[in-house]
Amino acid sequence: MAVADLKTQLAQLKELNELGLLTDEELAEQKRALVAAAMGTTPAPAPSPAAPHGGVSDQQTVLGGAATPPPVGAQLGAGPPAGSADELKPGDVLGPFELLEPIGEGGFGRVWRAHDRELGRDLALKLVHATGPVELALRSLSSEFVVRDRIRDTKHILSAERPRRERCGDRELIVMPMELADGGSLRSWCDERGEQPREEWREDALGLFEQACAGVQAIHDAGQVHLDLKPENLLLVRGVLKVADFGLSRDPGHLSQVATELLEDGVGTPMYMAPEQILAARPEDVGPGADVWALGVILHELLDGRPPFGAASVSELKAK
Repeated sequence: MAVADLKTQLAQLKELNELGLLTDEELAEQKRALVAAAMGTTPAPAPSPAAPHGGVSDQQTVLGGAATPPPVGAQLGAGPPAGSADELKPGDVLGPFELLEPIGEGGFGRVWRAHDRELGRDLALKLVHATGPVELALRSLSSEFVVRDRIRDTKHILSAERPRRERCGDRELIVMPMELADGGSLRSWCDERGEQPREEWREDALGLFEQACAGVQAIHDAGQVHLDLKPENLLLVRGVLKVADFGLSRDPGHLSQVATELLEDGVGTPMYMAPEQILAARPEDVGPGADVWALGVILHELLDGRPPFGAASVSELKAK
């Protein structure tokens, strides 16, 4: 394991610990295993009921004689039967939250409209899928909160609380409570006006777009890039447009550590991705300009009713 990779993974573990997703004991065990893997040695086993008779703990996997940790977050009950967001239904209760209805879904999880029975309010609750790339999902959720927390001007940023563990019966999930967008997305706002002449609501659309630009400017002022701007991620809260879904957002200085896997796996929305994203260019080339490109595509769609580049497939879009 390269030193840079080791530093990156150790930083991710520390971040999960600070967010409360790893206990101090789990952090220490994961760090021991990571360092051992980097050195090609087997660490002295820590006392653990999960590793009887000198066996390998369920926190570790043997690879080439060295003990290496499982994906970050595997110890959080990420695998079945704990925590499948797909198994939940309206009326289920996770801690203080009663699920009302699903209102969105993405690659890393599902968003529910929920009622906080302690505070007597409705909110949006983002749940991490228990299947699929759990490490990437947990990293994304943690990164999403960290990015939001760094933004100082939050007028046009959808607010969220720290990710936390909640139980539903014998299942445990990682959840992130968020501000509820009572006005839907910019996409639904446009769809509702589909039958009206575009000239009648163009000025209103431009006003909302100006608010989107203000939100993106606040993100860039905080030294971050969003990387997944699209009408579905621009939400209306009591008439105010707010930027949402920071799952792919990054500090440009750390893009080289994570962007390659994101780009090669096709994570993002190609129709709104800048050329340097969709062509999987060097990660260091992806920066604030990618968000400006996405805003330009959104503006074109608002004014003309369609994106500037029509394509039937991702490969066809790349060719353009």
